[in-house]
Amino acid sequence: MLSASAIGALKTNEIDGLPNTFNPFPPSAAASYPGYGLGLFISAPALYQPSPGPEFSDPGLFGATPWFDNGLNYGAMILISQDTQTGLDMWNAVRPLIIQQLTGSTS
Repeated sequence: MLSASAIGALKTNEIDGLPNTFNPFPPSAAASYPGYGLGLFISAPALYQPSPGPEFSDPGLFGATPWFDNGLNYGAMILISQDTQTGLDMWNAVRPLIIQQLTGSTS
């Protein structure tokens, strides 16, 4: 069990303004994940629109990609054994479809 303040700490950007010497994402995706909370990456708002977000994730080396969207109160996970880029590609393909189903939005 976590307190509300502990959960709030999980959702804060722990590296805002610090130099970035390593980013586990492929170069093509690094800019889309500008922050890091306590064990979770914070997605750029453009990725999860029209959800109000925020969205948190932790894509893995072999493509397994869990995420949760606080704005729409859902979480999901892609389980594969490939590579990070394949997991990100699958996530970026399915995320808009899930959001569309949850919101009725077509954007």
